[in-house]
Amino acid sequence: LLYAHLLLYQANLHHFFKNVDEAIRLATKAIDIQKQFLGDNNLEYASSLNRLASYYSSIEKYDKAIPLLRKAMAITADKDQYQYSDLLNTLTDIYEKKGNIDEAIQLLKESQQLLRKYVCNNEDQYGLLLYTGTLIRLASCYKSKEEYNEAVQLDTEALEITYQLYGKNNPFYAEGLNDLAFDYYNLGQNERAISLIREYLPMVRYFLLNSFIGLTSNERFMFWNRFSIDLETNIPLLIIHSDTPH
Repeated sequence: LLYAHLLLYQANLHHFFKNVDEAIRLATKAIDIQKQFLGDNNLEYASSLNRLASYYSSIEKYDKAIPLLRKAMAITADKDQYQYSDLLNTLTDIYEKKGNIDEAIQLLKESQQLLRKYVCNNEDQYGLLLYTGTLIRLASCYKSKEEYNEAVQLDTEALEITYQLYGKNNPFYAEGLNDLAFDYYNLGQNERAISLIREYLPMVRYFLLNSFIGLTSNERFMFWNRFSIDLETNIPLLIIHSDTPH
């Protein structure tokens, strides 16, 4: 088993350096060893299947990745709900990349129900984070189908949980306001959208004044990558659709 772990470590290195074929070869060999010593109903074995699936997915060999993920899901379903949910999300990524949004929605709904049942009722913070992420992803899928009423419900619930976890003075809460504002904007409910944007913009100003100086260069890049787009779109929206002076 130690040899299998070494093979998986080497596979990760090869994958990092874009030598995906060698990564796949090494990971496959490691999985065969794990199956021999651990059996094919083991969580560690399932985790390695997930890793191999990610290698195939990275080179768009989705037909190879999907059966591996399905097999890992069958192993984890009754053993580790978090790992099972993670596999659901990975499989969702593949279906989104393939353009199969309906299948992605079904998987995210399963993840939503799973996390609500096993986590949210127990006030598990990590579970709440996973659940919130699932809500946001599900809302995004509905937006891609222009089903904004569904998106509003999901983004609203995600925003409420984010407030519960972090309070209002947090970038995640601000991002949730922005998402919800554009749901309403796409539904033609401009007044509600503008109200949310008016709440959102001062938060961005606060983050600029109080947080930006202490960020690393990478964190600054991530900040601007996320918020510059919003600033470019939200301010014109506010000006165009608001009848009140600014």
